[in-house]
Formats: sequence, structure tokens, C-alpha cells
Amino acid sequence: MSVRISSLTLEGFKSFAGKVELAFPGNIIAIVGPNGAGKSNICDAIAWVLGEQSARLLRSQTMGDVIFAGSAQRPPAAAAQVTLILDSHPGHPDHRLEISRRILRDGTSEYRLGGRRVRLKDIQDKLAEAGLGTRAYAIIEQGRVSQVLSAKPTDRRALFEEAAGISHYRLRRHEAEPKLAETKAHLERVSDIVAEVKREYGSIRRQARQAQRHAQLREELQRVTTLLAVLRWAEAKGKLQALQQEVAAGEEQHAQKAAALAQVEAELLRIQRKWEEKAGELANLREEQARVAGQCQRLEAEEAACRRELDTLRSRQEQVAALLAQTQGQIQEEQLRQQELTQKLAQAEEEVGKVQEETVLREEAAKEAEKLAREAEAQAEEARQKLLRAVAAASEARNRFHRLQLEVEQIRYQQTRLSAERERLSQHLQQAAGEEQEASHRERECQAELERVQAQQQKLQALVDQERKELKELAEKRDELEHRLWQVRHEREAVQRARAQLRALPQSLAKVLSDQQLAGTVADYLNPPPELAKTLDQAY
Repeated sequence: MSVRISSLTLEGFKSFAGKVELAFPGNIIAIVGPNGAGKSNICDAIAWVLGEQSARLLRSQTMGDVIFAGSAQRPPAAAAQVTLILDSHPGHPDHRLEISRRILRDGTSEYRLGGRRVRLKDIQDKLAEAGLGTRAYAIIEQGRVSQVLSAKPTDRRALFEEAAGISHYRLRRHEAEPKLAETKAHLERVSDIVAEVKREYGSIRRQARQAQRHAQLREELQRVTTLLAVLRWAEAKGKLQALQQEVAAGEEQHAQKAAALAQVEAELLRIQRKWEEKAGELANLREEQARVAGQCQRLEAEEAACRRELDTLRSRQEQVAALLAQTQGQIQEEQLRQQELTQKLAQAEEEVGKVQEETVLREEAAKEAEKLAREAEAQAEEARQKLLRAVAAASEARNRFHRLQLEVEQIRYQQTRLSAERERLSQHLQQAAGEEQEASHRERECQAELERVQAQQQKLQALVDQERKELKELAEKRDELEHRLWQVRHEREAVQRARAQLRALPQSLAKVLSDQQLAGTVADYLNPPPELAKTLDQAY
């Protein structure tokens, strides 16, 4: 099949930073241009999109070097993509082959064939059918012609085979030869397995006969086991009835114990409530006792304070009485001195009168009389001053005496109030002492009642523990009986299943064996005792 290039699209590949699409309209196309224009890059792009994996042949160090590295005017590209369209019949879109390859900066690469993502091998197979490839004669770079002319005949043969279109079949032959060798090995293995199976066939037949004999013996064993199960079922049925009776008796006893336990628990609850009531009363009495004791202490403290205040008032009363007696003595002395001064003043006035009379009579003694008068006046003035002082002292003494009388009356009032308070406190203390004695008596009664209730509670608790222990034992016995009952029921169900199998056995044998081969059932040859005859009749 002959194909030719229809178009080539480059984007980000080496020197082609932007998207460039090159069309090849004719059969022979020549690309000309100065050095560095990108002519060789177009050939590298065709080889790269056809699947070239060697970066050296693409004139690069790594495969990532084919991505546009950037310039002063344009930034580097993130990926490089080349799309090649091959056409086998120009003018027919159905015969076009579109191959695309894309590589990113991180080294990931992808191939697309006709817009569909494919593997590199798929593209190589498709190109091999058309006689194209990266190492074929379709791409002849500079210096390749001289290499072909100077090559050995064996090397030229590859070029001739590719030109003749048989290299594709040679490649498929190389791929098919390992598969044929693998298939041949599988066939040899199958032959070995078949031979081994043939060798084991005889032993398997012997094992089949042994298995058939085993099945017959197993059926015989099953018949004997069924008979034994029937006998065990009869025995288990009797045990089951006895156990049911024991279970019924145990349940009745359990119900009685439960009722007795309920009564005991009710009595215990009543006693607990009564104990709680007594405990509450005892707590109230203790609180009342504490309150009375506190009140007694407070009253005793008030009585002590009143006694101290009374002693203080008594001492102050004694001091006031002593001061009052002293003041009265001073008042009496002042009164006596006032009387003396009054007498002296009267004498001085008499003398002044005599002097004045004598002045008329005695002019000669005028100066002396005048002098005596002045002296008398001075003495009279001094006596007047003393009198005034004595009057002021008497007035002050009267005021002090009045204040002392008021204090004495106040002290007497305080004494009266304190005496009344003392009598009230004494009565209250007597009442508190009576209440305390009554509370102590009630506390002793409650303590005795509490001890009696606690003793009764301990007895009931012991009785409850004993009842619970008996109930636990009955529950364990009931569980044991239920387990035995379950075992008996399980055995009975097994016997019933065996009976069903035995009942179906004659019909099964009648279908398999003829009348001459069937001699009857096992029951026809049994002669059991009368007590087991009914059970065997039910079984067979």
C-alpha cells in the first residue's frame, strides 16, 4: 500500500513556538530555506511523530529538549505536539491516517490514532502495514545514501523487504514463533496430564466400587441405628415425662418461693419506711436538742453579761453613795462657812454704822474711821466674794447631787430590769432543761426503736438472702431441667426424622428392587416384648 504525506501540523516543537500547519499537495515536495530556518526540524518532527524513541537521532540530549525552550520575545512552551496526516488515496477521506504525538514538560507522552488515544505499538503496527517506520527507507537523512551503497547484502536485504512490504509479515512471524512454542509446551503438558489420568483411572474405579460397598454398609448401619434410636426414643420419652413432672413441681415451688419472697420484700420495705420515719424523727429531735442547747448557751451568756453589768452598777452605786456622802459633808461645811460669813458681814455692817455715827461725833478720828471703813469694805467685799463662791459651790453641789440622784434612780431601774430579766432567764432555763430532758428521753426511745428495727431488718435481710439463695438453686435446677428437656426434645426430633426415613424406606426399596428380591422390612422379622410392641408398630 503506497501512502504519502498530506499535511503536517507542529505546535511547540523545537523552533516552532506557535501552531504551524504545512500542506503537501504534490507527490514531490522540496523545502528550501537558509540555515537555521527549521528544515531539519521538520524532518525531526516527522520521525518523532512516527515513534522515534532516540533523542540522539533527533539531535537532542533528552526527549524533553524537543519542546520549545523560549526566546527573548516568547516564553517557553509547556508541551510539544505534532500531527501527521497520511493519505493512501487522495480525495477519499476514508483512506486518511491521522497520527498525533504529544509530550509534556514532566516527561509524560501520549499517542493518538485518528483522534483516539492508542499505544506506540498500535501505531508501529499500522505504519508497518504501510511500509513506514522511523528506521526504514521512508526517511533517508543526510549521509544515509552512502551508508546504503556501502552496506553489506544482509543489511540491504532489510531495505528491500520493507520496500516489498514483507517486513510487516516478518515482524508478525517473529511475534508468532514464541506463541507457537508456548502452545506446543502447553500441548505436551496436556498429553502428560492425559497419561497420568489414564493411569489413575483404574484406581478410581476400585475406589468407586469401594464407595458403593461403603454406601450399602452405611444403609445397613442406618437401619440398625434407626432401631436403636427408636428404643432410645421410648426411653427418652419416659424420661421426658418424668422431667416435665419435675419441672412442673419446680415451677410450683418457685412460684411459692417467689410469693414468699414478695411478702418478705414487702415487709422489709415497710420496715425500711418505718426506720426512715424514726430516723427522720431522731434527726428532728437532735436538731431541736441542738437548738435548745444553743439557746441555753446564749441565755447563759446573757445571764453572765447581766451579772457583770449588775456588779458594775453596784460598784458604781457604791461610788456614787460615797461621793454623795462626801458632797453632803462639803455642802454642810459650805453652809457653816456661809453662816460665819453672814455673821461677819452683819458685824461689819454694825461696825460701819457705829463708825458712821462716830464720824459725826468724832471728826478727829475720821481718817482712822475712813481707813477702818475701807478695810471693813474690803473685808465685806472679800466676804461677799467668798459667799458668792460658796453659793456657786452649793449650787454645783446641788446639781451634782441631783445628777447623782438621777443616776441612783437609773441604777435602781436597771437593777429592777435585770432582776426581772434574770427571773425570766431562770424560768426559760428551767423550761429548756425540761425540754432537753424530754428530748433526751425521746432520743433514747427512738434509739431503742431504731436498734429494734435494725435487728428486725437484719433478720429479714438474712431471710431474704436465704430465699434468694433457694431461688437461685431452683433457677439453676430449672435451667438444668430445661436443658435436659431440650436434649430429650432434640433426641425425639432425631428419632422422628429417623422414623420418617424408615417409613419411606420400604417404598424406596420397592421402587428399586423386585418383589422376589424384597423379603420385607425389619419389623417383619422382629419379635419384641409386649411393652415395646406398640412403639415398634408406630416406628414401622
